[in-house]
Formats: sequence, C-alpha cells, structure tokens
Amino acid sequence: MDANEKRSQFNLNYFLLFAFAVLFVQLTHEFAHWSMSEILGYDSFLTLNSSGPLSDYRLPWHAAAVDMAGPAFTVLSALIFFALIVRRRIKILYPFLLMCFAQRFLASIFGVFAMHNDEARLSLWINLPPHILPLIVCAFLFMLTFIASKKLMIGIKENIIDISVIYLFCFGIILLTQMFHWRLI
Repeated sequence: MDANEKRSQFNLNYFLLFAFAVLFVQLTHEFAHWSMSEILGYDSFLTLNSSGPLSDYRLPWHAAAVDMAGPAFTVLSALIFFALIVRRRIKILYPFLLMCFAQRFLASIFGVFAMHNDEARLSLWINLPPHILPLIVCAFLFMLTFIASKKLMIGIKENIIDISVIYLFCFGIILLTQMFHWRLI
C-alpha cells in the first residue's frame, strides 16, 4: 500500500466510524451499569459518561454488582469483536475493540487514584489493592487488541493515530456531558 492509499483511509468515513465506535462502547458500558441498578430496584440515571442509582445502595454488594456490570459488558463486547476480527477479518470492527481497551485504560489512568474506576472499587471490595483489577482488565484487553492488530496488519503508527482519535472523541464526550449535564435517562 503506498502513502496516498494510506492517507486516503483517514477521511470522513474513518472519523464517523470512530465516533460511532466511541459512542457505542461508551453508551453500552454505561447502559450495563444502569441496567444492573434498575434490576436491583433502584431509580437510576444514565449519561454518556456515568450512570447509577439516584439513592444510596441498600446493600454493599449492590454497589459491587453495579460497578461490575459496565466492565463485564465491555470485556464481553471486546471478546465478541475480537472473535469476529480474528475469524472473519472484519476490519471495520477494530475501532470497537480498540475503544474497549482505550476506555478501560483511560478510566484506569484517571480513576485508580481517586477511586472513580469501576475495577478499582471492585478490587477494594474483594480486598485487593485498587490497581490490581484495572491492570488485569487492561492487560487482557491490550492482548486482544494487540493480536487483532497483528491479524489485520495494523501498524503502530496507525494504532497511535486511531487511539488519538478515540481519545479526542472520549474527551469530547466527557467535556460535553460535564458542560451541559446531558442525561439520557
């Protein structure tokens, strides 16, 4: 593939695909938290960047179940994307897999120290240091992403560009959600 072909990949469709991947993974992650909260009987809220009950948890394990729902769904989604990418070589799903990793990595970087990370709170709930589960989840998702990128022959330069685009959209979601207090439910 020559330089002109490579450059032509980064067009409007490329950015729209990544924007959709970011929205899809982020929304389904938060929807999993919201769903578990509703299943446990709480009136709950949902935004593109957070979700949870409108009142305090009645039982300690409810908090753990709600915390676990988002990352569990994200890891399950990543496994499905990975299987389709590796078995069928469906490159269009790669941004979704990469977003699964990028989302949990970003949450771990910014959330472990302030306990705003689902996996960090779960680590504490099962009496582990707060960084253990975030490391395990991120390492697993990185492994899936690395293998998929090798299968699809996506190089490091393209991955750096891809993850930069993902983080640009993620920061946009965070900023817009904070500025306008958008609630979906």
